[in-house]
Amino acid sequence: MKHSSLILALLFPVAGATGQNASSVYKKAKQACFEVLIDGHLQGSGWMASKDGYAITAAHVVGPAGRTIEVRNSEWRKPARLIAVDLGHDIALLKVRGDSFNYLKFARREPRVGQELSCFGTPLYRHYMLIHGKVAKIEKGFEWVGVLKRYQQSYYVAAITPGGASGGPWLNSSCDVVGLQSGSMTVGDANMGISYLAPLAALQQILNEKKDAATPTIGGAFEEVWEQPVDYIKKLPAGMKGVVMKVVLPEGIVKNAGIKEMDVVLTLDGQTIEYRNKAMGYVREKKPGDKLKFEVYRPSDAKRFETEIVLGELENGWRR
Repeated sequence: MKHSSLILALLFPVAGATGQNASSVYKKAKQACFEVLIDGHLQGSGWMASKDGYAITAAHVVGPAGRTIEVRNSEWRKPARLIAVDLGHDIALLKVRGDSFNYLKFARREPRVGQELSCFGTPLYRHYMLIHGKVAKIEKGFEWVGVLKRYQQSYYVAAITPGGASGGPWLNSSCDVVGLQSGSMTVGDANMGISYLAPLAALQQILNEKKDAATPTIGGAFEEVWEQPVDYIKKLPAGMKGVVMKVVLPEGIVKNAGIKEMDVVLTLDGQTIEYRNKAMGYVREKKPGDKLKFEVYRPSDAKRFETEIVLGELENGWRR
């Protein structure tokens, strides 16, 4: 009988928190998770990541330094201070006053495509909820968050996660953390049912190093050519490969290099780029202060030119 049970467990592993297991995950998560108050306002969710008071939430929940941070759950309310941020993954590391906390452990590996996960948080001021979803794509992508004016690297879960759940942990069936709720795919104000998760390795790194990341930035955002209107595509030479400079921030790095919105970036350091993720992946392989060469085509006057930028750093404005 024991052998039969083992065989069934191997053939049909429990992928996510369902049924009785979900109750166990909920109970354990509630003991280790908290709500984040910024200047007294309930802003998002988070969790204790160590027994001695280190905690994690989303960077956009905390905001820049200078505001009062408190965290609370159903048993306590405590002050916290910002230790480090990783804006390229939307992660903030906090230190909560006190010791001997219940905390959540990290999973030993990233989840699989199709695996069921659960997010614990406080969506739209409805305290302590467990939201279920399934991993939709484990390959990581770069999402431009317009209100924050930056790219965040994420992987994707099929789930609707309302505001307020941001910063909450995504958990496997063992209640181990596999990611952090960062954002959601939307069209206007409508949630499209895809959530963005800060990846496991980035969460582990900020807890281990306890220092700010140094995330390179170009001060703008790419889109792929085939995302553009047909009238725009018709203006391009047949077969042209590149990515469109869709956003150029005022007084940003690419703007100062003479690049305009809707220019086509043909190559980066001589490498042809067609996909947004490949373009941003190449940028993220470098360091702030590194130089990056752009070959550009301007459809408005059919002009090609080359320019060079020096990569900036996202975390500069957050220094304490």
